[in-house]
Amino acid sequence: MKKIRHFITITFSVLLLTACASGKKQMDKVMNQVYIGMPQSEFINIVKKKEVVAMRQDVTIYKSSKGNWYDSDGSGRDYRYFYFIDGKLTKVDKGERAVDYRIRVD
Repeated sequence: MKKIRHFITITFSVLLLTACASGKKQMDKVMNQVYIGMPQSEFINIVKKKEVVAMRQDVTIYKSSKGNWYDSDGSGRDYRYFYFIDGKLTKVDKGERAVDYRIRVD
C-alpha cells in the first residue's frame, strides 16, 4: 500500500511539473538561442521540430510550434515563423499580416 501511495505521489508531481512547461515557456527557450543574422545551418541544429512553410531561391521560411502532448485544444501552444534570406535569419514573428487599409471614397 505504501508503494502504491508513493507511486501516485510521484506520478502526480511529474504531471504537475510538466503542466507548468507550457508552449510559451518552451518557445521562450528557443527564442533565447536564436538571433538575427544567425546562419540557417545553426538554426537547423538548434530548432529540432520545424517545418518549411515556403522556399524560393533566396528565401526560406520555417514554422516552429511548441506545446504539450496533452494539450488537446491547442490553447497552450505557441509558434513562430523564422525568415531566412540568403541563409541568414532576418526576421521572426507570428506570421501576422500588416494592417489592411480601407479607403473611403466620398
